[in-house]
Amino acid sequence: MLVLAGTALVAAEIAAPVLERQIDLPHQMGVVRRLTCHVINDRTASDQVLIAVTLVPGAAHAHLIDQSPTFPLGARTVALSRGSLPDAVVAINAGYFDSRFQPVGLCRIAGAELTPLSGQEVLSGVVAITATGAVQLLDRDSVLGGIPTAVQAGPFVIDPGGGLGVRPQRARANRSLIARDDHGRILLLVTGALTLHQVGTILHDHAEVFGMERIECALNLDGGPSTGLSVALDDPAWSFNERGPVRNVLVFSHRKGEP
Repeated sequence: MLVLAGTALVAAEIAAPVLERQIDLPHQMGVVRRLTCHVINDRTASDQVLIAVTLVPGAAHAHLIDQSPTFPLGARTVALSRGSLPDAVVAINAGYFDSRFQPVGLCRIAGAELTPLSGQEVLSGVVAITATGAVQLLDRDSVLGGIPTAVQAGPFVIDPGGGLGVRPQRARANRSLIARDDHGRILLLVTGALTLHQVGTILHDHAEVFGMERIECALNLDGGPSTGLSVALDDPAWSFNERGPVRNVLVFSHRKGEP
């Protein structure tokens, strides 16, 4: 069952939910929450949107879909990737790409390595997908030899171990992140224009809002104009449309054998 809720955030302080409704899907799994964030800084205040999807451990099978450079620009979307898998429930944009639409950092799919691991400081983590479709969030220096599918991203906004991973900064942008709590729940999150420190603080201090306990780590994905989230709901308000092309996409589909 999906649970949708609206919550007010003011200067990263979260109030009680003001709206909640339940929606049955053909494949019942996970939790979806939509939150409205009211961000206050020194000069302006603006409403922002956060959409979060918390996946029940073991209920989803992860895939990395790489969108060929031969695709038309208009077809390089998160929604298109989700639509390519009949059992897909949710998809989010994944790794970075350069001006030639080539992946930046490690991109490996089913054992085939498209691009190698990068030593760039910002690309500090790897979203690793095991042969069974389980997701691991690993440090860049982890041994990846037995991982068939992986995409490099970063930085960690919550470092492995649970500590806040980024310092306060001014740069605001649309954000997309993937996080994991101590019980193996996976959180997918997209936001409007926030700093990485703001997002990290929300996740660090208010994990319970997202149906999680302590968040053990959270990794920043590409974000910016590529920020996109597509959920298998009839209501388009629960998805976030990217403003530019997306090279690769993390897609989570219903695991066979689940109710």
